[in-house]
Amino acid sequence: MLLSISIYSCEGDQELRFVFTDLSVENTTSEMGMPHVNYGDSLSGNLYGIRMNLYPEETSRKGRYFDPFEAPAIGGNAFRYIFITSNKDFDEEHPAGTLLNECFYYFSGNFIYGDSLRDSSSVTITASFLPGFPENPFPDYADFLLCRYPTNNTERVFYVRLVKYDLTEFSDSTTSVKLY
Repeated sequence: MLLSISIYSCEGDQELRFVFTDLSVENTTSEMGMPHVNYGDSLSGNLYGIRMNLYPEETSRKGRYFDPFEAPAIGGNAFRYIFITSNKDFDEEHPAGTLLNECFYYFSGNFIYGDSLRDSSSVTITASFLPGFPENPFPDYADFLLCRYPTNNTERVFYVRLVKYDLTEFSDSTTSVKLY
């Protein structure tokens, strides 16, 4: 009985916090199954995605040991909103400059635990399913997969703007890409 009390007394005594410090975005393709960065200027719209490189920085660590499965890293001042737009008309419902969030799906590294970007304020970016977890408990990147094909195949640039709860903003754009 004393053994079980001592084991349970260790639970929950750990905490790891981080903040995101910057953002850069790149075009990705899923042609080999998982999204990976692709520097081509013409990609399949069915396999297209945007990778947000997030640059997390550890702010505090408490506890005798750290088990990321028991208590995952906590993002301090996480993202409140994610906005994705394009410089060209996407389809009849989405002219240039309008919000394209409903056309993308947040891929957490596991297809079961992803989420639609329709309401970006409900998306929690995590490292739990990324390669390298648990050695790296911070989400270094997040992938957004295109789930709605554009009606016009012209070259376009996608813009991503992230707004944190303290209203700090990060923004970047992809290189020009033609989706076929």
